[in-house]
Amino acid sequence: MKKIFFNLLLISSFSLFAQIPAGYYDNAQGLTGDQLKTALHNIIENHTTFSYSAVWDQLKYTDEDPNNSNNVLLLYTGWSYPKNNNGGGSTEWNREHVWAKSHGNFGTASGPGTDLHHLRPTDVTVNSARGNLHFDNGGADFYDNSRYQQSGSFNTGCKRVAGETWEPRDEVKGDVARMIFYMATCYEGQGSYPDLEVVDYIPATTSAPLHAKLSTLLQWNAQDPVSDWEIRRNNRIYERQHNRNPFIDHPEYVDLIWNPTPDTQAPTVPTNLIATNISNNAVSLQWQASTDDTGVVGYEVYKDGQLEGNTNTTTYTVTGLQAQTTYDFCVKAKDAAGNLSACSTLLNVTTTAQATYVFYEDFNDCATVKFTAYNEASDKNWECLTTHGEGDTGAMQMNGYNEDVPSKDWLITTNPVDFDNATNEELSLYTVYTYGNMPIVLVYSSDYDGTSNPSTFTWTPVPNVVFDTPTGSSTEQAQVISNVDISSITGTVYLAFKYYSTGSPTRWTIDNFIISGTTASLQQLQASDVQIYPNPVHVNSDLYIKINSNINVKTCRIYNISGQELLVSTDIKNGIIKTSHLKKGLYFVKINADKGNFTRKIIVE
Repeated sequence: MKKIFFNLLLISSFSLFAQIPAGYYDNAQGLTGDQLKTALHNIIENHTTFSYSAVWDQLKYTDEDPNNSNNVLLLYTGWSYPKNNNGGGSTEWNREHVWAKSHGNFGTASGPGTDLHHLRPTDVTVNSARGNLHFDNGGADFYDNSRYQQSGSFNTGCKRVAGETWEPRDEVKGDVARMIFYMATCYEGQGSYPDLEVVDYIPATTSAPLHAKLSTLLQWNAQDPVSDWEIRRNNRIYERQHNRNPFIDHPEYVDLIWNPTPDTQAPTVPTNLIATNISNNAVSLQWQASTDDTGVVGYEVYKDGQLEGNTNTTTYTVTGLQAQTTYDFCVKAKDAAGNLSACSTLLNVTTTAQATYVFYEDFNDCATVKFTAYNEASDKNWECLTTHGEGDTGAMQMNGYNEDVPSKDWLITTNPVDFDNATNEELSLYTVYTYGNMPIVLVYSSDYDGTSNPSTFTWTPVPNVVFDTPTGSSTEQAQVISNVDISSITGTVYLAFKYYSTGSPTRWTIDNFIISGTTASLQQLQASDVQIYPNPVHVNSDLYIKINSNINVKTCRIYNISGQELLVSTDIKNGIIKTSHLKKGLYFVKINADKGNFTRKIIVE
């Protein structure tokens, strides 16, 4: 379970209490094949056993959620369920025999039927779907429609070939393999116990003490290494059952027993590496699959010579890149034995120009907007909300009015917004919460002068902004309008929300209004032409700027995240931008030059 993260206290507890007992595996040293399997059997066979009813409480301890001590983590899905939500109901969890109890007919008797090393909490519906299926790759995605306290259909990450095989999600494939190998080692026919064996075919009968599929389980053991979660669980079982899973402590024992002649042949090199969906901060990669004598289990993706990530498909998306930056990518193929191919041919990818905030208003500061009325001061019905029900710290609310006067109330930006003759700006986020009908639009004006009476100026609706019809309920309804082309808005303009309904009062709440885009002129000025550093910059320090000598800088401006202009300068002396007066936070530096514009996000810390 690689996706579970532990806090520092838990990690430190591993180092103090998670030690393999001294000498525990001494009798297995230097052995391979059946001799090693027999030695491990002798080490782990004598252990404390439990009744099947006692397993409930044991699993509540061994599989406790590290992030919520009231819950257990479910094997096949990774979902966290309350410990006491156990039983046979479709939304409860129950006790899954990873080695299916029918494969050997040991049922729920003490011993293999109650061994904590392969008993795991599992959603009842998922447990039933897995049944006594063998383990192998392939099949259709399995969805659970009865998840605890959830509505809808949820992809479990597992796949199933009905009546044949079950493929768990990637994060626990190694866990499953090592549990199967444990059972085949611990139970060798002693006493009344069956002699359990792992085979590389699907047995004709479900009652035989055989489980498949060996070659797949070997791949899973290599593909999904031992995690902190498995180590933690192994230690907790040792506290209660007084034996350990040797394949968690020593995963190399798996190949020494079931694959003693190691695979040393690397897969072929991935070919035809290409890039798609290149943006300012991400790129999607795809390539032709490699081949191998035993099978390719995954690929490693490298960025500028460093491992970026892993995938078991022939596609991978790299995120967190810098705008207008060139990166070198290559891919290596990996087989079940861990053999890596050589790197594919290097692919050079340059990210696109960074989208910039043209305007950002979160209404957390009422000073960034102003209120004007068509008539009297008493008609200014916009109210600043210092706290907002949707979790934000600020929003604007229109409370309505009692007169049938159209075009009455306005919410206008305090300062004009400079679009710099942009050609590709977009209304990227626009959220409205409503309690009533449809009386509000977004408009702009290029001739408004900032006075208190906007009605004497020309206001144009922002194109293609269409409001959905609200239900009129008392519950706030979020509305998001994305990818609205506002390229027709050029120059310096004011933005306004205009309320022009007639009739009874209506309540509106507006929050988080953002316009972003990449202008044509911004693309003309390359990132290599302007260097701003250091970024982040410390409080009480200044930024340094380096601009190519053939570029003539006209102005340098600094904005806060709300779009408020904090500094404008026509003279950058000695290559310094004065930022020592700024508080901690996020800002934007905008350079206007003869060859275009350049905007860069900076962080003051």
